[in-house]
Amino acid sequence: MSALMKNLMLDDQGRAFLNNPGKNKVGKTEAPLSKHFDWYKADRGKNGQSVVQWINTYFTTRLNDNARITYPDYNWNLNKQ
Repeated sequence: MSALMKNLMLDDQGRAFLNNPGKNKVGKTEAPLSKHFDWYKADRGKNGQSVVQWINTYFTTRLNDNARITYPDYNWNLNKQ
């Protein structure tokens, strides 16, 4: 499998996860995101993008520039499933 194909597949899966209302509930002014976004936010900011800019690349709902981003506590019981 080529690197391009892998990147396309990762983008597709990323969009599917981000736009899943059971995982992330995004509105124009507020986005309570998975705790994973908090833990790995430095990975997304390497190219100078804010979290909002990065999210707007993948979410179907566009966040306002001043949107409130929150990271609810992670449910560690999910790891036991």
